[in-house]
Amino acid sequence: MTDPIDPAEFGITDWRSAAEESLHRIVLLDEQIKAMTEEREALRTAVKLELSSDGTPIIDGERGLVATLRERRRNASIDLISMAKRPEMEAHIIESARAGMLNASLTPLRAMRGKVAWADALLSMEMPGGITSTLTIQDTTKGG
Repeated sequence: MTDPIDPAEFGITDWRSAAEESLHRIVLLDEQIKAMTEEREALRTAVKLELSSDGTPIIDGERGLVATLRERRRNASIDLISMAKRPEMEAHIIESARAGMLNASLTPLRAMRGKVAWADALLSMEMPGGITSTLTIQDTTKGG
């Protein structure tokens, strides 16, 4: 009988072991990113509030930084509420739905579940979203 093949002889490393070793680093980085993201959002909110009350640009001359508020257009949308109130437009709503042009926002729709018949009717036609894989790493030394 021959000796078992050693992958290291061919330059193949134990990727499973390497992945195991990197778990703690991933968790640490996730915690740091979360803390930094929260800090950044708090700072951005403070700067936006200041610029909202006084539109004069905030200038950090030492570092060459300038903060201003810029107006941004929101995406246009169709006023389906007004359209539904006009009997001559109802058929157009139905035809656009048949053509796949209308989508329902599920979060507010789910909040209406059991409260109105139309929400229940729409939710009865909910289509599954599919499956995707997400890496989840839990720190079992912390209670959550």
